[in-house]
Amino acid sequence: MRSRVFKLWLAIAVICSTTMLVAAAEDGSTPANPAPPPLAADRAAAIAREQTGGRVLDVRPTAASDQSSYEVRVLLDEGRVRKVVVDVISGHVQ
Repeated sequence: MRSRVFKLWLAIAVICSTTMLVAAAEDGSTPANPAPPPLAADRAAAIAREQTGGRVLDVRPTAASDQSSYEVRVLLDEGRVRKVVVDVISGHVQ
């Protein structure tokens, strides 16, 4: 009798804890897929350099307060300066 009660309590505990973990993952309280870290300025410079083949002169966060992108100034072979905007989250050139 005692082992039956123990097994029943064990089964209830497992079911409850599993249900709570699933519910927590669904409501976002436990990050199942955390957001990627924002892009660092040196990585934004490297992306701009790869895209243009030029030499990076300056990297600045955009004027927006949320800093959603970097403005990278690049010196091209022809002597022209090009501004490249790199998204902080995705790393895509805009």
